[in-house]
Amino acid sequence: MDKFRIIPVCRAYGTGREVMKIIPAMLIIILTIGCGSITHGTRQEIPISSNPPGATVTINDEVTGHTPITVKLERKIKKYSVEIKKEGYTPYKTYLIRKTSTASSVGNFMLDFGLISHLIVDKSTGGAYKLTPESVSVELEKEEALPSEN
Repeated sequence: MDKFRIIPVCRAYGTGREVMKIIPAMLIIILTIGCGSITHGTRQEIPISSNPPGATVTINDEVTGHTPITVKLERKIKKYSVEIKKEGYTPYKTYLIRKTSTASSVGNFMLDFGLISHLIVDKSTGGAYKLTPESVSVELEKEEALPSEN
């Protein structure tokens, strides 16, 4: 019967001291990785459409384009004001609200009990959140013509 020589893992990858030097770095990496930041990013695509198309889309008082359009917004912002306007139609206004994403919270608590990754990393980068509603679609109503004075 041949004898097998068992090589300790530490010897295969270096001395015990060398391995011990990288363990703190590995722990820091594991504890500071934000699950939400990785799985769905810090920005969210929001499709915006209207009927009729071609309406001007304004987000937080800044014109961003015309419908249909998909905008990519930072999740860390608490609230976005979205206004859709087209000449001859009543303007439409709604809000996109930041809410905590359940999926990122669960992932972080499974990874490191959420101590660092969820409470610090994902919340500061926006990875812990999602914007709702996830899309905006509106049927613009024609403005009523004012009766002319004759």
